[in-house]
Amino acid sequence: MSNYVVSARKYRPSRFEEVLGQEQITSTLKNALRKGQLAHAFLFSGPRGVGKTTCARILAKVINCEQPNEQFEPCGTCDSCQAFAKNASFNVFEMDGASNNKVEHIHQLVEKVRVPPYMGKYKVFIIDEVHMLTTTAFNAFLKTLEEPPDYAIFILATTEKHKILPTILSRCQIYDFNRIGPDIIVKQLQQICEQEGITAEEEALYLIGVKADGAMRDALSIFDRISSASDKKITYKAVIQSLHILDFEHFFRFTDAFLTENLPAVITLLEEIVNKGFDEHQVLIGLSEHLRNLLMAKYPDTVGFIPGSEHTKGRLLEQSGRCSTGFLLSALDALNQADVHYPRADNKRLHLEMVLAKLTYIHRRINGALLETQEKKSPVISDKRVEQEAEPTIARQEDHDPSPKQKEESSNPAGQTSEIEDKPPVTEEVPQPVEEKAETSPIMEESPVKEGPEDPGNSLDEAMKRPRVIASKKRKLDDLIPRIPRLDNLESQIAEEGKKNGNGIKGIGLEKVKNIWMEYAEKCPSPSIKQTLKQAVLEIKEKTVLVQLGSQLEKNIVLQETALMDAIRSYYDDYDISLSITVVRQATKGEPVKNPFMTDKEKYEKMVAENPDLVNLIHRFDMKLVNEY
Repeated sequence: MSNYVVSARKYRPSRFEEVLGQEQITSTLKNALRKGQLAHAFLFSGPRGVGKTTCARILAKVINCEQPNEQFEPCGTCDSCQAFAKNASFNVFEMDGASNNKVEHIHQLVEKVRVPPYMGKYKVFIIDEVHMLTTTAFNAFLKTLEEPPDYAIFILATTEKHKILPTILSRCQIYDFNRIGPDIIVKQLQQICEQEGITAEEEALYLIGVKADGAMRDALSIFDRISSASDKKITYKAVIQSLHILDFEHFFRFTDAFLTENLPAVITLLEEIVNKGFDEHQVLIGLSEHLRNLLMAKYPDTVGFIPGSEHTKGRLLEQSGRCSTGFLLSALDALNQADVHYPRADNKRLHLEMVLAKLTYIHRRINGALLETQEKKSPVISDKRVEQEAEPTIARQEDHDPSPKQKEESSNPAGQTSEIEDKPPVTEEVPQPVEEKAETSPIMEESPVKEGPEDPGNSLDEAMKRPRVIASKKRKLDDLIPRIPRLDNLESQIAEEGKKNGNGIKGIGLEKVKNIWMEYAEKCPSPSIKQTLKQAVLEIKEKTVLVQLGSQLEKNIVLQETALMDAIRSYYDDYDISLSITVVRQATKGEPVKNPFMTDKEKYEKMVAENPDLVNLIHRFDMKLVNEY
């Protein structure tokens, strides 16, 4: 028991070439050593467990090595390397920034910097988790970090570079460490298994590499925990049970059920997962990752982005072949939206079930969208349009037909005589009623003014006298040009519309304005605005809409609804229509409602009628009215 060493320490790299996944860092440091351009301050930044402290120790070891090799790796046999291996070197000082983060700790460090090395060339100071230092400690460290003695080298390590003062960053050479890929972690674990005599399934090691999230130290810790629980054999099932990970086999079954629209199988599988103790959110995350892998498997250039063993990649390639790209993209979008709204859902189980039900029948939505797109590209032509376009085609066939007899038979199959058969085809005359064109014109359908009575000048006899145009392009252009009614018809229609609207002046009707007002109120999403508009009292005076409201708050609400007046002005096509709002006190029960829409003259006359002595008072005190009536 006492001699046991965890794998993270036992297999910790002691040379630059043993550091995995950080080749850009190790090669740069070795080139600096080769050229003799070693800086006095370094900052190693990156996620946890990727080799920051390890590289700092190797660098401290190699710069004091008495006999480094040609690749500038430490020899491991000299006195300095031996002392370093036994953690007894006087030239290397490691300090934890989390527990030594005060100013007095930095002062102690500065005192050690002043003492030259007892043996070797350099004194190396490694400060781990340097971002934990306080601002005053950083400021006390600035001068020493900028101009240290020739024998002092500082190596700072941190996982949160953004917390370090810019004045510290500007004095260091910054090296950013990357996360270690699952493939590299799996290869390292396989080598350790060979040395330890452990048999492990490739899928189990890949699962450990993915679970480590790019940290080699985390992967080795998981490996030690699983290997200690098993008898020299690491299986995929053991890793699943030990780490409490949702098996990817469930996601293959989910996708198969989606493709076959088997909703009972989807709900049953979800119930099985929940009964095993997994959270519903893990289903969302795992299913999103699985569908993302299926999307990557559909293209040869992105297959390499899929983590997992060759067996798993083969299954993903097979299932991705049965999934369309539209299905995968739509499903990923639905899962992403569900993940965003999941924390705010009260019934999280129902929220997840609804998402899975949508994914089950998502093919129908995709097919419906495709069908709708095809219908838009090839719209169905109405029977009337077909008849109008077919007539020029027949005329063109008759024009090129050299046989007059066949022409006569085709134009008059019943043997009847035609009055225009001897005329050229281009000047063939047929009746074209104006009313039919006005009905098919889209411009006339959108006009708020109804079509007036039939124009005597557009009678059937006059229409028959006009020659018929046979050219297809000209025919289509004529169909798009509406027939404009005569001016006297329009004036009569406007007058009739004004009579129907009520007692309005110049076509502005009170009843129509009320209808527009109430229709707008019904469409308002806010209940308060809707209630305010419904309680308003409306009157019409010339081109002004007079509104009576009960409070200033209601007036402000109505004034903010500018779209209401725009609707009234657009209906009458008169933008001179204005709005006047008056706030009056609400009448109590039994009290008659006073007319708020009174001019100053009307108010004066009413006051004189109620009190005739007011006129004598005005003359007695020689008072003058502000406005002479």
